[in-house]
Amino acid sequence: MDEVTECYNVSGNHDYMLKVTVPDMQASRAFITERLGNLNILEKVTSVFVMSTVKN
Repeated sequence: MDEVTECYNVSGNHDYMLKVTVPDMQASRAFITERLGNLNILEKVTSVFVMSTVKN
């Protein structure tokens, strides 16, 4: 999926973390519901949005 720019296997409550780049919230909703939501291997999707960058 072209929107996925990074993917990490993580510890804790989640299995994977994806960094997804989309132009706006509408595109984010469409990606989550129409692209990720169609994958039968996913049980749950949790979203976190970057509000601002403190240090890069």
